[in-house]
Amino acid sequence: MNETESKTEDHIFEQDYVRLTPTISKISGSRIQLLKYNFKWNNEKMIIKFNKILDPSEITQALNTIEHTGQKHC
Repeated sequence: MNETESKTEDHIFEQDYVRLTPTISKISGSRIQLLKYNFKWNNEKMIIKFNKILDPSEITQALNTIEHTGQKHC
């Protein structure tokens, strides 16, 4: 293993799920979902894309096994 690789054993990686607050807009819901939104959270630049599943398939399968509903969307 070289210096740029990381070993993931015995580590916990957290995922943040954020609920967006509804706002008033003249743009239709279908149009809003086609756009990308840039924002800054805790000094980190991020992008929101609607209706794109971000969870790796392994996590989705594990959540389905425990009958969890919902997915991480961007």
